[in-house]
Amino acid sequence: MNYLLSDSRSDERLNLSGAIQTSQPLSWGLWSITDFPQVTSEEIQHLAGKTYQEVALSILLRFDFWVSWEELKKIINDAYWEQWHRSEITPVKQIWDTNLHSLHLWYGPTFAFKNVALEFLPRLLSVLTKWKIVNVLWASSWDTINAAHSGVKWTNIRSVFMLPNVWPSHVQGLQAVNGIVDNPNALTLLADKPFDPLQDIVKKVNGPEFVDFKKEHNITSFNSINIARILAQVVYYFRAYAELLKNWAIKNWDEVIFSVPSWNFWDALAWYYAKKMWLPIKKIVVATNENDMLHKFFKTWIYEPPKRDWKDFVQVTNAPSMDIAKSSNFERMLFDACWFDNARIKWFYDELSKNGKFEVGTEILRKIQETFISTTSTDTERLNAIKEFWQEYNHWIDPHTASAVAPWLRYKQFGKKSGIDYHDFITFHSDTPVIFLETSHVAQFWAELREKWIIVPWMDEFDETLNAMRQANPQEWRDYLRASWDFDETFARITEAITTILPKK
Repeated sequence: MNYLLSDSRSDERLNLSGAIQTSQPLSWGLWSITDFPQVTSEEIQHLAGKTYQEVALSILLRFDFWVSWEELKKIINDAYWEQWHRSEITPVKQIWDTNLHSLHLWYGPTFAFKNVALEFLPRLLSVLTKWKIVNVLWASSWDTINAAHSGVKWTNIRSVFMLPNVWPSHVQGLQAVNGIVDNPNALTLLADKPFDPLQDIVKKVNGPEFVDFKKEHNITSFNSINIARILAQVVYYFRAYAELLKNWAIKNWDEVIFSVPSWNFWDALAWYYAKKMWLPIKKIVVATNENDMLHKFFKTWIYEPPKRDWKDFVQVTNAPSMDIAKSSNFERMLFDACWFDNARIKWFYDELSKNGKFEVGTEILRKIQETFISTTSTDTERLNAIKEFWQEYNHWIDPHTASAVAPWLRYKQFGKKSGIDYHDFITFHSDTPVIFLETSHVAQFWAELREKWIIVPWMDEFDETLNAMRQANPQEWRDYLRASWDFDETFARITEAITTILPKK
């Protein structure tokens, strides 16, 4: 297998183990797969009826993680075991008699889809590093930090996580700060910045200026720029297809449509990688919120993150994990669409740095549109989708999931007058089975939805967890730190967390 750097001045190559441990190349590009293992129709049929752990082992064994078969099997079994709230891990449910199917990804320890990758990755890295202390630096939205801190709790991995000091939901805020009081490997860095500048700090620390610092403190990242997170998520697409086969919803080799809430593009990319491995996918629907830079790209071929006062700008919405201006993993898909031309990718991102945008042209856009279409939704449309899904199908969804459902409801109501482009109309008009991602338990947003007069029934599985977190007593300089817009100050806090606070916690 070849794992190539996507944004590089050279054709640098690195094995999968090295790519996972370094997370990101010095060029600030991304390690990307260029040669995909294929899964035949007979092998896909064989996955029907298998457990999640069995499917994961079958798919992930096709990549050379530099661990033995026995080690990989143990990593998978430990990652997807009794800490999950359902033994199926990621069950699929048909929405009544429609062609819609819900892929439930929120049965993990923190009730969010990111548990799938972040229960696997720390355990894998522990084996790859032979249980040496590893410091993980990352930045993301609140559901990621909760899944991340949960994944490292019983490992040799220490987690320093930067995130915006604005709680997207009451529950996720409790998880991120109160929920780590008894976790010796976790510290939260609250910053007065949106996500994108924090991600830029992570990339800078991963760059050439801080090579010695990274080596001295054995630093890597678990952000979605780490290729192992993408591969872990490929598994649940094969598992979802196998579940439809088992339930006779499709015949083997029938195509399906996946509709995914999209912000940093890692889930859409994992679906694309599954398609490259021969999973029969007709289209991937990239569903965005008001921060719809990806949607605009798929319509115009112009990649232009929004700006205000010459800074990255995001609009605050009721789907907060999607409030991102720049989509990191989009670069990996673009690298593939450009026939793995490193020089072209470098030129694109140099243009982005200089001029705030780049254009890919019609040839590349048409190639991308063979697989992807896109939609966007508003706060109001997502709230309406939540209400309609409950009233019509007795099925609760969270605001992020609603972004993937809203365009289908809009088409159902208005048909050709729904505002969907003619280019995409056939996708929405077809009877092809549609699998949409449920990314978070709706109870994560019960307080915010109640403010909009949407009363979510209390979920029993939340009671004990939330009560324990409410009684916790998080302390600054032990469980969390604060940082400002200044890079030097933020870097000093990172250093203090790694060298002083976490070793003593």
